[in-house]
Amino acid sequence: MGWSRGDDIYSATRAGNSPSWSTVRARFWKNEAANPHYGPWTDAQLARMSTGRAPQRYNPDKGGIESMELSHEPVPFRAGGTTVVPRWPQDHAAVDPFRHPGY
Repeated sequence: MGWSRGDDIYSATRAGNSPSWSTVRARFWKNEAANPHYGPWTDAQLARMSTGRAPQRYNPDKGGIESMELSHEPVPFRAGGTTVVPRWPQDHAAVDPFRHPGY
């Protein structure tokens, strides 16, 4: 049957396979654009999210544009976690000692 907006982001693909991480991530942003929970998104951010891409912003610390990430919390992905929370890279690094934004 396949996935539709509003469905669980980990639902099987149309072929019955487990979705890849890039598919899970795109599904999360599409769901968030359809029913925002996590922030006061701008129209431009919602437009990106509706196509499965993460919202972006200018970060003066980085000196450029950055995309929001999905942090596996409270259980990290490396420990089998599946619950995700959207975070900007430096916020993600603050809760995950293995995440280093590089700036």
